[in-house]
Amino acid sequence: MKEGSSDISTTFIGYHGTSVDKANKIMNIGFIPSKNSNDWLGHGIYFFIDGISCPKNNAEEWAKNQAWDSDRKYYKYKTYSVIQARVDVQNSRILDLTTTDGLLAFNTVREHLINKLEKNFFVRGRDVNNDDQKICNLVISHLKLELLICHFYIKNRTQRTRNIVSKIPNTTIMLVVKPELCDISSINQVKTGVIR
Repeated sequence: MKEGSSDISTTFIGYHGTSVDKANKIMNIGFIPSKNSNDWLGHGIYFFIDGISCPKNNAEEWAKNQAWDSDRKYYKYKTYSVIQARVDVQNSRILDLTTTDGLLAFNTVREHLINKLEKNFFVRGRDVNNDDQKICNLVISHLKLELLICHFYIKNRTQRTRNIVSKIPNTTIMLVVKPELCDISSINQVKTGVIR
């Protein structure tokens, strides 16, 4: 976790890519945390932030890629939006996995929780692909985190169409646990476009 007093806060600008309809809803009522079983870093709101690559471009690419339904072979929406929001969080509630200290802290807590909750990880038929999400949720709860930052790999359109698989990070993402940390008055649309 970041060093410092718990009453010192840090501000982040995050970019979120989605359909124009969902973006309009978010701008009106705020973000609703994801609670999908395959969330990368646990349940919450996902943003692209400054780091490895341009967060605005990453959010645009993500919005375009999420429009495509690979099972039904059609676009779920034709117009995308990139929205930005300001997130204010106390330093003591941030775990930054882009740093060595952050990774050391995460790995220490992960090992402790896996040993403590061993029965949760030896369930017949469990989907091992969701272990990161489950472990992140446990770490977030154990450390009372509000924000998790991580480098991540996300396919762009070319990589998806060529079925490229990689584990080398190409973007920096931020998971915000509580929607109230996203200042609703700061949410605005920074780009829209048509998917071709």
